[in-house]
Amino acid sequence: MRKIANTTELQTELRRLLASSQEEYPSRSHMASELSKLARRLVTAKKKGEVIESKSWKHKSSGATASLYGAVPWSGSTGDEKSDWELETTGYTISWDDGTIGVGRKPFKTKAEAQAHLDKMVEKGLVGKA
Repeated sequence: MRKIANTTELQTELRRLLASSQEEYPSRSHMASELSKLARRLVTAKKKGEVIESKSWKHKSSGATASLYGAVPWSGSTGDEKSDWELETTGYTISWDDGTIGVGRKPFKTKAEAQAHLDKMVEKGLVGKA
């Protein structure tokens, strides 16, 4: 069974289902079956995540920090070369299977906290199990 890729595809599927219900006068069991199939496709489409270390760049002398996912923080001038920066583990976050990193907040202090957050999101049905 192919999963729903995006909201446009979901809208198309819902329109198709609505149109068939209005034209063919299907039974309740047929409509329930079609909705159940659509729901299964949606569940499989939920993104999945795993807990990873959160890292950032830190300047050795000034203490300035920068994201690992943006432009490089060094300019190349004296005192601001790549060798003046180091990668620092800042906690734990979630890596999603769609290529995104994080949950829109500062990293969790422990791996257990990050895992508990992910588990709660799975329990609420917001994301799928990895």
